[in-house]
Amino acid sequence: MKLKHETNETEQRIAIKQRQLEDLENQKRILMEEKESLVSKLGTKEMTLNQLSESLDKLHRENARIRADTDRQQKEKVSLEMQIQQYRDEIDALRNNKQLSVEEKRNRIEELKEKIRAYLEMGLK
Repeated sequence: MKLKHETNETEQRIAIKQRQLEDLENQKRILMEEKESLVSKLGTKEMTLNQLSESLDKLHRENARIRADTDRQQKEKVSLEMQIQQYRDEIDALRNNKQLSVEEKRNRIEELKEKIRAYLEMGLK
């Protein structure tokens, strides 16, 4: 009887862990899809600073939703968050720079887009 009870408890714990794993895999899949979507946008269309900022905000929200249960996952999450913040700072600097011509600003936006795209593609591998 005791063995049957222990077996049932073990099976319940396994089922809970399987659901947690499925949830984590789903969260990771959503984040990866968001990264892939942003990479695609960065490669195919001209974006304004506002659109670029909105895309980074969406990526930030998805990253914040993900649970990080291991040290490695936590480090990846923190690393992505720090990189997003760095890109936000660069966007703000471009917004506030009144000395750049429209063409120079457009070129810098394209350079920033390429930097973000390269970073995200590296993270997708």
